[in-house]
Amino acid sequence: ACNPNTQTGCDRSLNEICVEENGKPRCQCPKMFQRHPLTHVCGGDLCNPQVLTSCPHPEACTPTPFGNFRCICPEDYARDMRSGVCVSTKENPQIAHQVDSDCSNGGPKCADGEQCVRDADGSHHCACGSGMERNRNGKCARPGSCDPNDANSCDQRKREHCLMHPSGNYYACQCSAGEHRHPATDVCLRNECLTPENDCDRSARCIDTDDG
Repeated sequence: ACNPNTQTGCDRSLNEICVEENGKPRCQCPKMFQRHPLTHVCGGDLCNPQVLTSCPHPEACTPTPFGNFRCICPEDYARDMRSGVCVSTKENPQIAHQVDSDCSNGGPKCADGEQCVRDADGSHHCACGSGMERNRNGKCARPGSCDPNDANSCDQRKREHCLMHPSGNYYACQCSAGEHRHPATDVCLRNECLTPENDCDRSARCIDTDDG
């Protein structure tokens, strides 16, 4: 059993804390940190609060009780117990009342493009099929694909746009023509030396910076 006074006995790698409930100590997630159905960690990935894009939208980089930072679902969002993606509870009220992510034992049925996968501990979860991945809406789709009719389909913080993929087979989140991604933040940046915004003197050499 864990000890709520010394905070020992729980798995810190899972961001768990020890609390006393009905006179008995038990490990649980800290406030605001919802357990991820796929990793079983309380919260999402580790993140850097100084990098705006270190958490997937709409997640927020939040300090844990152990001095590091993890991504969490913001207010009015909750983790989908099938996919682990943060989903709006206003648009999908049922998300707030999920209790079981086991697709083989009373949990949610797997959606199109998904399959029920058995975990090492014997539980099951819905996973995307071969060649597919979760998009920002929690659906299985081609990696990087998007919906041109959905304004929130791409990450606006990264200045992405939903454009036709070079293959011509589907739409994908991409930088606009003439832009490139920053190697650390993944934000789309313009080369201002090649735009009318360039105010360098004709005899000066223009050097583009990483400020977008």
